[in-house]
Amino acid sequence: MVDIGHLIENLFELIKHEQLWKPLAVVIATVGVVAFMVGRRFPAASLQSPRNSAADTPALESKIELLKKELSGALSRFDDARRAVAAEGPGLWLSIPPAPPKDYELRLKSSIPILVVANLKGGVGKTTIATGLAAHFANPFKVPHRKSERVLLIDLDFQGSLSSMALTTEDRSPGERTISRATQLISGDASPLELLRMHQRVKGLEELHREGTEFFAIPSYYDLAQAENRLMVEWLIGDAKADIRYNLARILLSEEVQRRYDRIVMDAPPRLTTAHVQALTAATHVLIPTVLDQLSGEAVGSFVEQLIIHARLWPHLKVVGVVGSMTEYGQDKRLLDYENDGLLSIRQALEQKKDAHGLRGPVTTILPRSCFIPDVRELGRAAGSRIGYLNPKSEADLIRRIFDHLGVEVTKASGEAQELRDLVRP
Repeated sequence: MVDIGHLIENLFELIKHEQLWKPLAVVIATVGVVAFMVGRRFPAASLQSPRNSAADTPALESKIELLKKELSGALSRFDDARRAVAAEGPGLWLSIPPAPPKDYELRLKSSIPILVVANLKGGVGKTTIATGLAAHFANPFKVPHRKSERVLLIDLDFQGSLSSMALTTEDRSPGERTISRATQLISGDASPLELLRMHQRVKGLEELHREGTEFFAIPSYYDLAQAENRLMVEWLIGDAKADIRYNLARILLSEEVQRRYDRIVMDAPPRLTTAHVQALTAATHVLIPTVLDQLSGEAVGSFVEQLIIHARLWPHLKVVGVVGSMTEYGQDKRLLDYENDGLLSIRQALEQKKDAHGLRGPVTTILPRSCFIPDVRELGRAAGSRIGYLNPKSEADLIRRIFDHLGVEVTKASGEAQELRDLVRP
């Protein structure tokens, strides 16, 4: 006999968790409607009425047993969800064994570079670095001795900062009664061919008269946040058709997408959300930008630890490195005292995580200071409105030099980085 009281108790226990309460409120309302309908279909009086014929009794009892099994299954799924958010549990994203798509590992080994720029701390320059690096690889100015790649930018932060820099308002805003392109990607509803149809050419290329440059973006919008919560809850209670952690991987690792682009760069939100997890399972590499202060150094350590703890979801992932952002590192080639303290904090955090998890080697290192992103006025002006690298004015020369240098170092470090599976002991 299913314990309805226990079921309701579990539901209210779950909604104490901030990430779950909104979508679970919908679930609770649904359960209430189902209970109402069941009550109408199987009123208590009908079960006890002497007017029920003997012929009707077996069919009625069969329906009741079926209903009990369904409610018991629902109770079990809510128990699983409760364990997933428990403080002593394995963690939300490890609560269910991974079920990656077919040929997942094989496709990753032959994949084009898929870089996610990520950190669990906001305001560290992720979007600026993601757009600048993508522009470097697209090479719109046709710098000699460097390939002009076919590049796709994907915005996975519902705030849409990358979208506003890369696309016009008309291109990035979903139409009435439609969902954003990023939401379609993470929901598992879009096919690889639909991705190819939904990408949009980055703004500013026409102004540069770079019509042949293949530089595209897929925008996000505020509806992405609600979609992330919905997908997470459906997955936790067993209603998802497939493992949502790999929705994006199924698309980006497809033959169609792999043939269309030479490189994909993603901007992840500063939280381990559904979209962030999907970005990491789909990526070949991750780059960690950070401001150089002690607090940000601790945040780098926290993010690296999450990469280690969840390594079985993305064993193939390579951490390119940590890059300083918005630094005072200028022409005198020196950092301020607090920035040096921040670098020391990062080194200590990386070493601490290595020792704490018994790794075979360091997860990553700090990229050379020469490719740190300085806090320059030209970048500040571009933030939120355009990709600074594509500014046709001479003031953008400095921006292009900065990201061309970073791009060279990222390419070098990408080839030298080790997969997490080679570092994390079983």
